[in-house]
Amino acid sequence: VVLDSLQANDCDFAVVRRFQRCSGMVLRVDGLGMQILMEHEMVREIEFEEEGITRGEGVVHGSDAVHDDGATNHDSHHQRHLLGTSVGLINADQRHSRGNTGAGVNIAVLDSGYDPRHLDMVGSLIHEACFLDNDNDGRLVVDNVGQCPNGSDRQFGLGAAIDDHGHGTSVTSVIASNGVIAPTGVAPDAGIIAIKILNSENRMRISTEVVSALEY
Repeated sequence: VVLDSLQANDCDFAVVRRFQRCSGMVLRVDGLGMQILMEHEMVREIEFEEEGITRGEGVVHGSDAVHDDGATNHDSHHQRHLLGTSVGLINADQRHSRGNTGAGVNIAVLDSGYDPRHLDMVGSLIHEACFLDNDNDGRLVVDNVGQCPNGSDRQFGLGAAIDDHGHGTSVTSVIASNGVIAPTGVAPDAGIIAIKILNSENRMRISTEVVSALEY
């Protein structure tokens, strides 16, 4: 119905991307089309496509992310202290004592990826994928050119979510650290589905890649 309204008013528009499970789509429209969308009763929200970045304390970059022993800079005394106190702060340690450690639960982490060499993460990885189009062509289309580890904009399976920044590994360790280096995480026996949506600078070029990853 919304697209019919654009077509009926002879707007210059193109459907760039459709989502299967999310009620929305990516459109390229002219000024008139934007006005129609803003006034349409079936349009709940409009967001402009923009580059995204996450900001966090103590993130690491590039080759500094992993040391020879498999530890990252996130394993500083400060980081260990935060994890050690936060688990108790939310009473997760009490859940652990009752046998609730996340076993049988898989958790998807959408971030910069996952470092399987990290000693606290051994055995946690269930699956990995990457959604990281860098939109160098300006068309917002999946064309096998992007910033995934294999140079594409889509990658699935082993090696798809290699963390070249460190933020994703830090977040994942908070969730599922098994306590080898840092203290035990909130759900140490949970499985991790690592989905890479951020590049080595902790950025994404296309924010709707998050929706694509969520759908996956």
